[in-house]
Amino acid sequence: MMMKLHISEILNLVNKAKDNQEKIKVLKQHDSPSLRQVLFANFSSRVKFLLPKEPTPYKKSKFPVALGDASLLREARRLYLFVEGGHRNLSQLKRELLWVQLLEALPVEEAEVLESLKNKELGKKYGMSKSLVVRCYPELFVGEDPVVDEALSEKAEKKSLEKVLDDASKELGLNSSVEEPVKKKRGRPPKKKD
Repeated sequence: MMMKLHISEILNLVNKAKDNQEKIKVLKQHDSPSLRQVLFANFSSRVKFLLPKEPTPYKKSKFPVALGDASLLREARRLYLFVEGGHRNLSQLKRELLWVQLLEALPVEEAEVLESLKNKELGKKYGMSKSLVVRCYPELFVGEDPVVDEALSEKAEKKSLEKVLDDASKELGLNSSVEEPVKKKRGRPPKKKD
């Protein structure tokens, strides 16, 4: 089993990749809900951060990525606190305090990712574009881009057509060479009645 890389490590691998195909391969190989959340927050036009654009003053962690207590893989779920519509009852002062606490808990490399994310500059820093991320994870941007929506609906139609064809071939007995495995009953056999 392959060890999970931190978000900053994955983005560094993407930055080092030679072409878009290799970048997509890296993103798909290290896919996780946290990575998707970070990429969506950066490239979606629907996400607006409610934090100042200036660099945040915070005490940098002295731990390297692998030894830090916190990780962006775990902390990405808290990003809703810092975006418009995420937490309505949170004051701006409390939001900024939570942001500083999060940055201080993360290793320096992960905190730098968040600082770039806040200003939506991950693409520039790590050599990615929205079109690259859309090609890798089109389902993230449903309802945002009509071209993506059309491509996804065509893909769904194609899948449903394939399912219809599979069902029809089963009914006609065209797949008789491949037998389905017999399901074994689990548990204790039923008692015999005398």
